[in-house]
Amino acid sequence: MSDPAGSSHCGLISAPTMRRCAQDRRAAGGESTCMSGSIRGFRFRFYPTLKQRRYLARAFGTARHVFNWGLATKRDAYAQHKESIGFAQLSRMLTASKSEKPWLAEVDRQIQTQALRDLDTAYQNFFKKRARFPRFKSRYGAQSVRFAFDHRHTGKASAWAKRVLVLPGIGECRITDSLDSWPQMPSMVTVRRDACGDYWISYATEAPALETAPDRMLGVDVGITDLAVTSDGWKSGQLIGLRDKAAQLRRYQRRVSRRVKGSNRRKDAKHRLARLYRKIADARKDFTHKVSASIAASANVVVLETLNVAGMLKNHNLARALSDAAMSELHRQIDYKVARRGGTVIRVHRFAPTSKMCSGCGHRMSEMPLSVRNWSCPECGSEHDRDVNAALNLLALGRGTASNARGDRRSGAMQVASVPVAEPRISAAARRRMDRRSVA
Repeated sequence: MSDPAGSSHCGLISAPTMRRCAQDRRAAGGESTCMSGSIRGFRFRFYPTLKQRRYLARAFGTARHVFNWGLATKRDAYAQHKESIGFAQLSRMLTASKSEKPWLAEVDRQIQTQALRDLDTAYQNFFKKRARFPRFKSRYGAQSVRFAFDHRHTGKASAWAKRVLVLPGIGECRITDSLDSWPQMPSMVTVRRDACGDYWISYATEAPALETAPDRMLGVDVGITDLAVTSDGWKSGQLIGLRDKAAQLRRYQRRVSRRVKGSNRRKDAKHRLARLYRKIADARKDFTHKVSASIAASANVVVLETLNVAGMLKNHNLARALSDAAMSELHRQIDYKVARRGGTVIRVHRFAPTSKMCSGCGHRMSEMPLSVRNWSCPECGSEHDRDVNAALNLLALGRGTASNARGDRRSGAMQVASVPVAEPRISAAARRRMDRRSVA
């Protein structure tokens, strides 16, 4: 696993966000040669002292109370008076109520402001159908709080130059540092305590651009047996040991259910269960990051196939294996890692017959069950590995799309391939309705 105490995690920012930041810099007169992958997310393990842990406990409770109070106030106002309360009005109401809650002054006031901003963002995401309705925060489980990093503070700026992070109310933070070069100062820092009781510090900021990948195109097919298979024959394999961990999870969950609620033994059992959950998640992230980093560093143009993972998960015989494979997460990581190196990602429609079409002569088989892993072409006699053949077909379709694509390939923008392939089946009644609408 790549998540020991002395590790840092990068690449928490999506490719569209990085491209928007690069466009904003160019519009503001910044460097035009800066790659779109210069915004990166960093996460470090944090080892607070006893005094810092006590302050963070108060900060977690304050942020949780302000968020829940704001959510209840907005919900009740709309339910009773059909009134929508915004961020500014909530801030004034919170200030007026501080005389009744003197303990709010024990932590930095920016914590309360950021909690209300998070609530406002949650409502915006709900109205834009990006998330469900906000829920009340619980005192159990993971806790997080955000600090505004003031660049005008001379002490914080000078400490940052010495590779020391200073936060309001906490002071100097003892964190693990595995970076060769210290990034630029962030504008916002998040401190999180996970379900295991460990503390983490994360932020997003400018980072040096990565080396450009070799100038070549690579087709990548994802699957269950091998998470990624490239057109040059490389196979990533698959993460092993997850079935054993699943059995261990079931045993730990049964232990938690047998313990008396509120007892110390139940707390210990829940702590062991949370440790095992994090161990499994870290193993998955480590494997996926290694595979995506290897692909992004090997070619500056990567051809992928669009996936309907939600539809694939409806197959209950493969749902567990598909969930363990984390195909959507692999695609997401390839997107932003290729963009950070100034490359391009081309997507081919998922209805393209990449698995059952011969990459040598173009002959298309009528059927190709999932149980068939190797097959011979009846036209040219070529022997094919199912996954390698699919990656080669993706590469061929990607080359045809890239030759017709407009714009600079190094701009970091992701090209979407509109390949004329097998169309979805439409019933005769649906076709007649479409024809009547077109005539009308």
